[in-house]
Amino acid sequence: MAGLDENIAVSFAAKYELCSLKLKATPSYKLKALGLKVKADEIGRDKDRADHIKAFVKEKKKVWI
Repeated sequence: MAGLDENIAVSFAAKYELCSLKLKATPSYKLKALGLKVKADEIGRDKDRADHIKAFVKEKKKVWI
């Protein structure tokens, strides 16, 4: 089970990734989308554990809804 700090990091990473996917379609926001994707990947690298990955997948599904 992921701890509180991992859950918070996962929440931000999932939201950043979702926003980057939505902004990528808009030509004037492609650079901002890239920045958000980089930030999401940076959070993922800081917390690269099995618990984090499971929590990220769960949070990403929740964010899509």
